[in-house]
Amino acid sequence: MLRLFIILSIIFIIAGMLWPFFSQAGMGRLPGDFIIRTKGFVVYLPVLTAVISAAVVAAILRLVGKV
Repeated sequence: MLRLFIILSIIFIIAGMLWPFFSQAGMGRLPGDFIIRTKGFVVYLPVLTAVISAAVVAAILRLVGKV
């Protein structure tokens, strides 16, 4: 369990560092990403971006043989 947590942490750190490149490629502005704007605050729900990211991570882990 600890090994999985460390691997996921490293993946999130790398994804955070690469986020500007993902934004230029269109991630975060997909049709399934919702932005709710009201008086005083904005709620951003990146549903489709999360689904695609999870699928990519699952495919990579399956190829590596961790899951």
